[in-house]
Amino acid sequence: MQSSRLAFLLLALNLAASPAFATPIANGAHVSTYVRDCRTEAERLAGTPTPSLCDDNTSTFQNTIVDQRYDSNFGGLTAAAGTLHPLATNTRGSVDASGTPGTLILRQATFSTASYARASSQVEAMQSFTWDGTGSATRTVAGHLDFSGTSVGTQADFFAALTSAASMISASIHVFSLDTVSFDVDTGVTTRPFFDSIASTLPDYLSSGSTSFETGTGSALDWTMDFTMVAGRTYYIDAWFGIWAKYGAEIDASHTFTATLGQMENGVFVAGTQGLDLADPLADPIRVSNNVPEPGSLALLLLSLGALGWLRRPR
Repeated sequence: MQSSRLAFLLLALNLAASPAFATPIANGAHVSTYVRDCRTEAERLAGTPTPSLCDDNTSTFQNTIVDQRYDSNFGGLTAAAGTLHPLATNTRGSVDASGTPGTLILRQATFSTASYARASSQVEAMQSFTWDGTGSATRTVAGHLDFSGTSVGTQADFFAALTSAASMISASIHVFSLDTVSFDVDTGVTTRPFFDSIASTLPDYLSSGSTSFETGTGSALDWTMDFTMVAGRTYYIDAWFGIWAKYGAEIDASHTFTATLGQMENGVFVAGTQGLDLADPLADPIRVSNNVPEPGSLALLLLSLGALGWLRRPR
C-alpha cells in the first residue's frame, strides 16, 4: 500500500501542469498509447537504425517520445485511443464495461515497426457496486487473457534487451471498498488515472484483494481472485493492462483481456451479480481526449508516468 500512496504523490506532479476539476465518479475508463524514437537527434539525421536512448529511466523519456494519444472517461464505462504513427502503426487500446454486468473488457495491440522504435499501450477500467446482503458474501473476480506476439519475455528479459527486439505484458486487478458510492478524481489527469491509488488516500479505503501478473511465454492465461464483502460499503473493481514492444517486436492482445464478477460453485467459476447493484455511468461523464500534451507539461507527464510504471510493476 505504501507504493500506491507514493504513486499518487508522483501523479500529482503531472496534475500540476493540467487544469484541476474535482469530479465524483463511481466508474471510469482510460486508454493511452506511447511511441518513442530511441535515437539521438544526430542518429536520426544520419539515419542510423541502432537505438541508444531508450534506457528504462525517466531521463530519456522527454527526448524520445514522438507520439502520445489518450482517452480518459471519468464516470463512464468506455474509452478508446490509438496511433497511426509510422513507428508504431495500429498501436491501440479500448475499454468496454458497458455490456454484461460485472464484465470488464480490455483490448490492446502494440507494434514496434522499426529497429529503433519503442511502443506501449495501457488500458484501465473501474466499475463499482453495492451488496444488498443476499447471496454469498464471498465473490470472485476471474481474469482471462489471450494474445499473440513476437519476442515475448518477462519484465527482466524486456529490460535486458538493450538493442534487440523484445515485448512484455503486465496486468493487475484491485478490489477495494469505501463508505461512499463515489469518490473525487481530478479530471486534469491525462495519463493513466490509477483509480485505486487515488482512492487509497481516503480514510475509509479498505483493500479487499489484489493480484498482478506478467507473462513471458504462451497465451490463454486464466486466474481467479476471491474477496469478501460487507453490506453497506461500496466495492470497486479496478483492472489495468499494459503491453510494451520495442525494436521490431509486437504484441496483439486485441483477442481480449476480461475481468468478470462471479463466484465459485463446487470449484467452478460461475459468472453472476446476484445481490449486487452496479453503479450506472454518469449521464454526462467527463471525457478528456487529446493527441499530444502541451509542451510545457510534457516533461512532468513523462516523469510521473515513468515513476508510476516502476512503482506499480509486477513483482
